[in-house]
Parts: sequence; C-alpha cells; structure tokens
Amino acid sequence: MATTAESINTTVKHELLQAIRNEEAFFSILTRLTAKELKQVLDFFWDFLIDQSQEATTKLHQTDLLQKLEPLSKYQQRVKCQEPLGYCTISMCVRVSPDCAIERITGIFKSLIPFLQTLANEKPECLSTKLDEPEEKTTGIQAETFTPEPILSEPNGSDQEILRQPEEHSKQTEAISEDMPSSTESENNASQMPLSEKYAKYKDQLWSMVEFEGLDHAFLQTREGQVLQFASSSRSDYENIADKISAEIESVIEQGEAANYQNLLTVTKEYSQGVMAIRAIADDIYLVGVSETVLPGKIHSLIVKLGNMLQTEMK
Repeated sequence: MATTAESINTTVKHELLQAIRNEEAFFSILTRLTAKELKQVLDFFWDFLIDQSQEATTKLHQTDLLQKLEPLSKYQQRVKCQEPLGYCTISMCVRVSPDCAIERITGIFKSLIPFLQTLANEKPECLSTKLDEPEEKTTGIQAETFTPEPILSEPNGSDQEILRQPEEHSKQTEAISEDMPSSTESENNASQMPLSEKYAKYKDQLWSMVEFEGLDHAFLQTREGQVLQFASSSRSDYENIADKISAEIESVIEQGEAANYQNLLTVTKEYSQGVMAIRAIADDIYLVGVSETVLPGKIHSLIVKLGNMLQTEMK
C-alpha cells in the first residue's frame, strides 16, 4: 500500500500530466510544491519524456533536453549566485538553498514544456500512464543520509577549469562544404587532439548525473588515472580520487584474473560515508560515480546505464 506521501506524489504527477496542454495550470500546480517535491517531479518528467518519446514521432534523448536548458554558468550569473562555478547544482541547492532550487527547476520545466506538449499531441495516450508504483527512494533527498565527512581536499587553480560547465551546444548542424577536411584528415586531427577535448562531448552526461541524480562527482578517467572529463557538486581533489581509483582498478582486475574472470565491467564499493561505482567503458577508459547520499543499488544502475550509453557512442 502506498504511503500518504507516495499518494500525494502520484496525485500531483497525474494532475501535471493532465495539465500539460495548459501551461498556466501546469505551472500553477508547480507553485504548490516544495523544492524537494519539485526535484522528484522533475526526475519523473525527465525520464517520462525520454521513455515515452521512443514510441512517438519525435524521439528524444538526454542530449536533446540538455541542449534546451539554460547553461549553468549563465544561470549563476543571472541570479547572482555566489557559489564557485560548477558548485551550483539542483541536488545541492535543494538542501542548502531551496528558493534558488525552486527557481532553477521551474526554469527547467519552462524549457521542457514544449517537448511535453509535442509528446502529448503525438502520443495522447501517454497522459493516462499508470502511476501506481510506489516511488523508489533513490536520490540524495529521498535516501537515508550518510554521515557527512570531508574525504576530498580543496582544488587548486587548475582544478577550477575542470569544474566549469561547458557552454551551450550549437543547435544547428553545420553544412557540409568542400572546405571541410577529408575523413583521413579528420581522423589524423582527432588522433592529435588532447584527450580532454576528445571526450568533451560527454561532459553533459556527467553533469546530468550530478544535477539530476544526486551524485557528488562523476568523471571519465583512464586506467592510469588521467582524468578526461569531470563534474562535481563540491570542492574536490579529483586527481587524488583518480589515482586511488586507478589503483583500485588494477587490484580488482588482478582479483578477477586470479579467479579466471576477464574483462572487468562494474565495481561498486560502499563505505560508511558513501558509495563509489566504477564502470569499464572502452580502451582502458572508466566511468566513475561518487556519492554520499545515493543508495548503492541506485548508483550502480546509474553507472551501468550511462556506461552502456557511452560505450555505444564511443564505438
């Protein structure tokens, strides 16, 4: 049986589904919600859009939604946020600055409502989606909170560059012209490109895990410990984490080989202060997620899901 809180959440989601075609009514419902409730509703509609659109004419993916959002750096400038660039995230602000989180999430819904209305027109039956499953307690707001303990040190000046949110992607596809380099030239250029630039296009996915899934840190790194891309909701010595994870990867690979197991896939470690998950991607590249609040099962599934997506894109 659903609890009262679960029933309220389900009722609100039903109300919002029925109000998608009426923006005024939709946003009026949102004004009744707390920052925590808004984040839960945002998590629901984010997945709802992506999942339901796969059977509609206009298919959506996470990058389609992220490209429509106001870049984090511009949002911070607009609201005069005093936090260092990269530390202003929904998961954090729900806890420490709920009013700011409400404004941010409301703004995100303003970007998503056209997608929701298109989906409602193309697949009206989705508005009658059954929501009778109890809501899983997975995010940092919903889950049991681990005792916070600073396990990471302050970043130096160069670290700040890594933490910066990338600017908004271009929404237009460049026309193919005769001036473009040949495929061979492109491959040569790509091989000479710094690894951090080569994997820059995956930074949005990492930020989405921090923004919407409650992770404290998410990054791509090599087996040797070189960080390729990084996203974080708090100050951290990411290179120190990467070095330790590199040693952990070597250790678990050796353990697997001793047991005649090959090709490491995923490692999930639970500590008294939080959880860390590591997923092998390709060419000795690993996806890493760290959180003090997300439950082990949830962070494991997140890393596996995004890891599979990245594996497909990197082929």
